[in-house]
Amino acid sequence: MKTVLATLTLALATPAHGAKDWPSRAKAVKGALKDAFRAYEKDASGFDDLAPVSRRGVNWLYARATLVDALDSLYVVGLREDYERAVNEVLRPTLVGEPPFWQSVSVFEYHIRVVGGLLGAFEVSGDRRLLHAASRAADRVLSVLPRRLGDAYTRTRQRLADPYGRPILWLVARIIDEVQARWPGQNKNCASLAGVGSFGLELRVLSRETGDRAYAAAADRIFDQLHEGWRADGGGDMKRWTRGFYGKDCNFNNRLQARRGLGSGGDSFHEYLLKEQLVGDASEDRAAMYDWVEGRMMREALPNEHLALFAPGMLALGATAPKRRRSASSTSRQRALARARELVDGHGRDWYRTATGLGADGKGEENRWYALRPEYVESLFYLYRTTGDEVYRDRGWAVFEALVTHCRVKATGAFSGLKDVRSPNPERDDAMPSFFLAETLKYLYLLFSERDVYPLDDWVFTTEAHLLSVEPRCDRAACVGPERPPRWRRLPLDVVVLLGAVLLCIRVRRRRRKERTV
Repeated sequence: MKTVLATLTLALATPAHGAKDWPSRAKAVKGALKDAFRAYEKDASGFDDLAPVSRRGVNWLYARATLVDALDSLYVVGLREDYERAVNEVLRPTLVGEPPFWQSVSVFEYHIRVVGGLLGAFEVSGDRRLLHAASRAADRVLSVLPRRLGDAYTRTRQRLADPYGRPILWLVARIIDEVQARWPGQNKNCASLAGVGSFGLELRVLSRETGDRAYAAAADRIFDQLHEGWRADGGGDMKRWTRGFYGKDCNFNNRLQARRGLGSGGDSFHEYLLKEQLVGDASEDRAAMYDWVEGRMMREALPNEHLALFAPGMLALGATAPKRRRSASSTSRQRALARARELVDGHGRDWYRTATGLGADGKGEENRWYALRPEYVESLFYLYRTTGDEVYRDRGWAVFEALVTHCRVKATGAFSGLKDVRSPNPERDDAMPSFFLAETLKYLYLLFSERDVYPLDDWVFTTEAHLLSVEPRCDRAACVGPERPPRWRRLPLDVVVLLGAVLLCIRVRRRRRKERTV
C-alpha cells in the first residue's frame, strides 16, 4: 500500500540540473499496478473485477477478467513474481471452463480480454503454454461466430463452451442460444459495429503463431461482408460514417442506427483496419477503408465521449507506421500527424480541464463520471512515441497524479472510478475495471519509459492494449514450453465422463441381475 506513495515522492523530486526523473515516474506507475493487482488478488480472487471501496468481487464475464487482462502488464513493468503467480492461476484446469457453459456473456468482451490477454502474455514472454490457452479460448469464440453477418448482429451474448474438450456441453449451449434467439418476445437489439468487426487482429496473429488458418479466415469472413456493405453504401465517396451498420438497419441500445463512428460501438473496428496491416495483412480492401477513415478524421470533430479520445493516437500511428499500405488516397504523413496533435492538444486537453484533472465519460449533466478509462493517455503515449515531444509525458504525469489523488483507495492501494469529475471532492463509484490494469497503467508506464521499450515498429497494441509482435514471436526471440498442447486438453472429457457413467450403470445392473439369479 505504501509503494505508490514512496515512489511518487521520489518521482516528484527534481534533479539539480532540472531534468525530470522519468525512470522514477515509471517506477511509481509500476508500484500502482502492483498495489492494484494485489488488492484484486486479496479481495476479488476468482471474480472478474474488484469493487475497491466495498472490497468485494464482481462478476460480469465469468472468466476472471482482471487476472487475464493484467498478465502482460505485469510482465512489461517487471513484476515477475506477481506475473508467475497469475500465470499459474490462469493455467489451472477447471471442471467446466470459464465462463461456465450455462452463463451467456459478451463474445466481443471475452475475445478482447481473454483471448487477447492470453495471446499478449505469450507474445511478451514466449511461454507457449499461454499460446495454447489462447488457442483454446479462441476455439470457443470461433464456435459461435456465425457465417452470416445478420446472425452476428442479433447474437451479442452467447454461451461459450470448448467445442473439442466439452462437445456435449457445447451442443447444449448452442441449442439454448438458438432457442432463445428464435423465441418470440426476445430482445432483438443489434450488436455494435465494433462488437461484430473487432476480432481480426488477435485471430490473425493467432493464425500466424499456431499455423492454423481457421482463426484469420473466420475474421475475414465477417470483414468481407462489412466491406461489401461499405462499398454498396458508396465506399470511399461516402460523406457520413455508415448507413445503418453498413447497410443493415439496427436498433442498438434503443437508438436506431446509432453508434457507428469513432465513439463507442465503432471505435475498435476502425482501429483494427490499420493495425491488422501492421501484422502482415495485405488486404487492399482493409487499407482502402482505413484511408477513408483517416480522411474523415482530417475534417471532422471527435464525438463527445471519452472513448473517442483514442482516435488521435490511431491517426499518429497511421501517419508514421512503415508497414502500413499507402495509396494515392492516403493522407500525407505530415498532415495526418499535425491533425493528430491538433486533436489531442485541443479536444483532449479541454476534456481533462476539470476540478479533478480527469475527463468524464461523456458531455452533459448526466455524464460526469470517470471510469478509469485509458483513451486519453493512450493518445498521449502514441503522440510522444511518434513525435518525441516531452509535453505529452508531462500531461500523462498530471493524469497519474490526479489518479493517485482522487481515485486511489488508501486502505488497499486499489483504484476506483469517480461519480463526478467536476467536484473537487468526488464520490467514488466502487469499480476498478480490468482495463485499468490492462490499458491505463500500461500506457502510463510506457509513456514514462524510453521510446525503445516495446517500440512501435516492433509491437502492435490491441484495443485492450495487449502487446502483439509484428513478426512471429519465436522467430524474434526464444520461446519456452511445449510446441504442441497436451493431448488430454483435446480429450472430450464430458463424453468420457458420460461413457464412464453409462458403463458403470451397465455394470451395476449386471451385478444386480446376477445376485437375483443366485
